[in-house]
Amino acid sequence: MIGKPRILLLVFIIALGGGLSACLDEVPEELTAPSPQIPRPFNLRAVVGLDSLTLYWDADPDYAFSGFAVYRSDNEGAVWMKIGEAPSSPFGDGSIRSGLLYLYRISGLNPSGLEGNPSVPLIVETSLFSISINAGDEFTNQRSVVLFLTASSQTQHVRFSEDPDLGGAEWISFQSTYDFTLSPGDGTKTVYAQFMDKFGNASDKVSDTIILDMQAAIDSLTFSPPSPIQPGAALHFRIVPVGAETGGTVFITMPGLGTDIVARDDGSGGDTQIGDGAYERDFKLPSNFRGTDILMTAVFIDEAGNQSDETEFPTRLDMTDPPSAVALSPVVDSTTTSITLRWSQSDDEGFFSYDLYRDDTPGITQTTSTLVTSLMDREATLYTDNNVFEGEAYYYAVYVVNDLEESAKSNERLARTDDILPTAVVLDTLSSVGPNRVTLTWSRNDDTDFDEYLVFMATAPGVGDSGSPEGTITDRYQTYLDVTGLDLAANTYYFRVFVYDKAGHKSRSNEVSTE
Repeated sequence: MIGKPRILLLVFIIALGGGLSACLDEVPEELTAPSPQIPRPFNLRAVVGLDSLTLYWDADPDYAFSGFAVYRSDNEGAVWMKIGEAPSSPFGDGSIRSGLLYLYRISGLNPSGLEGNPSVPLIVETSLFSISINAGDEFTNQRSVVLFLTASSQTQHVRFSEDPDLGGAEWISFQSTYDFTLSPGDGTKTVYAQFMDKFGNASDKVSDTIILDMQAAIDSLTFSPPSPIQPGAALHFRIVPVGAETGGTVFITMPGLGTDIVARDDGSGGDTQIGDGAYERDFKLPSNFRGTDILMTAVFIDEAGNQSDETEFPTRLDMTDPPSAVALSPVVDSTTTSITLRWSQSDDEGFFSYDLYRDDTPGITQTTSTLVTSLMDREATLYTDNNVFEGEAYYYAVYVVNDLEESAKSNERLARTDDILPTAVVLDTLSSVGPNRVTLTWSRNDDTDFDEYLVFMATAPGVGDSGSPEGTITDRYQTYLDVTGLDLAANTYYFRVFVYDKAGHKSRSNEVSTE
């Protein structure tokens, strides 16, 4: 709402209709046809003085206006007369008379001097006394306002209050503006004024209203469709402020998007109903915008300029774009301690890594199998696993993981390391011999598939591995054994150490004796 002094001095905008509308829509032949590309000025309002008034208006801040043309009609819009131009708001008209009705409208000018369509006409009915709060603003977000007063030259005193009966309001010396503090609490505020001339005659009361709005808050936030969504999908946002305030703006922030998403309650951009207090917006995400667990927030700025706290959407946005599986080729190469694998290259836009898994049995999963490596270069499609043992069988699969933490599993492949006989140890010459015991020592076996040492003894040359061993040792680093209960005076004893690998293959050492 714009300047709206009441009773004795009244400024107001009327949505023109009927016969008067027809008059106001007429454009004199001498006027150049307006350019529809030039935005219309809006929110035209006025502050009226004695035999003069000041026009105020708003215009699109993103358009490069070169100025504004001001038109007035003295006969209810039958004829419009251009009374001047202004580079911007405001514009003063000092050629009016009290007690008459005037109509005004504003047209924007482009840099070439062409005029756009005019604003909605403003009807001004002038009389001697008026009060206007903040020059006719509809809203304020502060209790401190300015009262603009108009009165005759004979006026000497004035009193004003929010009490319609002016109870307790004292007469003070008249001046054209006063600072005033509105009563606490949001809502519509009305200030009443009364004037007194030098002869002691009091005027009728005049009044003006303004909406005090000192806070903004968001009541609910939703978006659809629910997560997960595909990259490039269209989202519909709906934000409702506390009290379903209209006339404001909502700014939605989505990390990584680079710009705020703006929602209004004006029937545009996906808003389904004008002025219902719900701010809606349809927004198509860029195809290259991807992410998971995205925390979206919104801020509401109401018509009075109050800004709400940043409010989080109750659910986070997740996106889905499952990758395609790659093909794991047959084993490229294997040795006793390594297996080399190759797979096809992923072409998925959101590629993040190849995760190579290994297991001893088929049926590889990301939760139960061993992660061998994670390769983040999409061209890295060859890998050698060196953490394997000789003569063992292993199962492999490659998972393609994307930037949305989704994965696709390749086929499985069985691979085996080469298997050779274990390296034989060397049994040392006996160095510690007693009447009934000997101590054997030997070299260490360092094969990756080492399983155990078995020590065998016989009373004749040619010791084999039949029968029960004198000792079984599974620690490769224990390369000694004390053999007791011998009768060295009566017998000669012969010894060998057999090395076994995990596949059951064996090798024997040299033979030593107590002879």
